Amino acid sequence: MKNDLNVKELKYHLSYEPCTGKIRWKRPTNLKQKAGQLAGGYYHSTQTGEKHLQIGLNGHHLAGSRVAWAMHHGKDPMLTVLHHNGDTTDNRICNLYLGDKVAS
Repeated sequence: MKNDLNVKELKYHLSYEPCTGKIRWKRPTNLKQKAGQLAGGYYHSTQTGEKHLQIGLNGHHLAGSRVAWAMHHGKDPMLTVLHHNGDTTDNRICNLYLGDKVAS
């Protein structure tokens, strides 16, 4: 199920570097996280075998590409966020584009 992204909340807790695609904690949500530390971790999709960044925030697991898109554009992408170069770990804004399917 898709998690609606609250951009204000994302920007409160996270920072996004559009040129590098890095997402970092500004205001960590637990004691294991440190300000400035890279947010999230990578997981392998059992459906596609692809590696994706996933960020845990307030009990939700968020796709790094959706977080990057939302933080850069200021709104929830609503559609699937895809990667031009096929590298699903490359979340630079120049590498992201919206697909034609509603995000799930």
